[in-house]
Amino acid sequence: MSKKSGSRERWVTVAGFPAYEVSNLGRVRSWWRRGAADQYQRQGEPKVLTPTPEPSGLLYLMLYAEDGVYTRTAVARLVLSNHKAPPADGEIVGYKDGNPSNVAVTNLCWTTRAAAAKANPRPAEKRLTAKVVKGIRKVYEKSRDKKTGEPRRGVMVELAREHGLSRTTISDIVHYRTWIDDAAA
Repeated sequence: MSKKSGSRERWVTVAGFPAYEVSNLGRVRSWWRRGAADQYQRQGEPKVLTPTPEPSGLLYLMLYAEDGVYTRTAVARLVLSNHKAPPADGEIVGYKDGNPSNVAVTNLCWTTRAAAAKANPRPAEKRLTAKVVKGIRKVYEKSRDKKTGEPRRGVMVELAREHGLSRTTISDIVHYRTWIDDAAA
């Protein structure tokens, strides 16, 4: 989480979770404490929580509601929803600097999936060229059994590992669901 020098940290109560507060710098704190008979109560000094990072860099927390249910929540969504405005239908969090670990409100905005993908393509997608796609398709076709015509078992997984892509992306490439314009390439 980013903490810029000179920025004043402002805390607001998280909508729907009154025992939590979120700051404009992307920190979340909890007033919950375990009391008698394992009941959670709002008391004492707040504790700043440490979010769990995903491999993609997105930060998540588990928030405990008064009804006793835990909810997995993206920190960036908490910051933006509580310091700016709730999202319109279909909007997702966008990161102005492309870094999903920087959850300061100054780095966040509501955007669409298409706009976010165009602004910050996944690293593997940046490496995909017509030449690479053609090579993937060639290896896949060469792996086919001469008698049955079936591809060799595990070839898509191998291609995915080799190119740093998901198996689904490889499947989409070899079955011409993506990179269709380059079919003739």
